[in-house]
Amino acid sequence: MKFAFPKSRRLRKRVDIVGVQRAGNAIHTRYFVVVCDVQGRGRLGITVSKKVGNAVNRSRVKRLVREFVRTARPVARPDCSDSAWLADNLDVVVIAKKHASSASAKALWADLAGAQSAMTELSARASRAATDSSLVGAPS
Repeated sequence: MKFAFPKSRRLRKRVDIVGVQRAGNAIHTRYFVVVCDVQGRGRLGITVSKKVGNAVNRSRVKRLVREFVRTARPVARPDCSDSAWLADNLDVVVIAKKHASSASAKALWADLAGAQSAMTELSARASRAATDSSLVGAPS
């Protein structure tokens, strides 16, 4: 099973991350702030500031977030390249809070899994709004 996390699925430039933070909706969890932009292309950005800790701790948190997103795949289709946690229409920025470095991997993963329901609702709401707006101009 391949668990690649290709560059096309990452927010790599500061401009892109800041754009998602400005346009997106924030979901606050215990260890993270997850910002979702429903006009996205299924990309992930991870921000871990120096408040979280030294470089070793920051890298650990980023590595755990990437691993969670990589392994959160649909159970029915394990060969699927798209993550179940990261929908195709969402750009997501995960911002680590100060206490994320002291948490266990299990706690961080549970925290991210808890944000999934709110993200799914945002994605569904955006899809309904797009469908409704396309029907407004359609002849009856």
